[in-house]
Amino acid sequence: MPVFVESVTSPDSADQNDLVKIYNDAPEWLTSGLPAEEWVSNTLATNNLHLFAGRFNDRFLTAAVISERDLLWELEWLNVRKVTRDRGVGLRMINELQRIAHEHGRTLVMTRETEGDLPSYLQKLRMK
Repeated sequence: MPVFVESVTSPDSADQNDLVKIYNDAPEWLTSGLPAEEWVSNTLATNNLHLFAGRFNDRFLTAAVISERDLLWELEWLNVRKVTRDRGVGLRMINELQRIAHEHGRTLVMTRETEGDLPSYLQKLRMK
């Protein structure tokens, strides 16, 4: 499934709706407790956070939040819509984020503790 990753700064209404669906499809341990619309707005308004989304057929299927820290891009949040899970979308998103980070002279990592099981494509980002 060809997923094209892009930085999201000013989503139109269709993109906003897709981001809300992605957030609402996240496992409970991955949500912040905020309503989805508020989470999207807060993420976009926070200076050191970057929102990326993966697009297929003009729709966002996956989204990730990256924070900048020195020469690292830390993966803070990533989810794939339920309807497209187990099709390589998450792995494609990680691979593209690593490529984009490298282009910016950064390394993509994940240090955050999780309450749920991590998909295999995220386990390789885990930093001890």
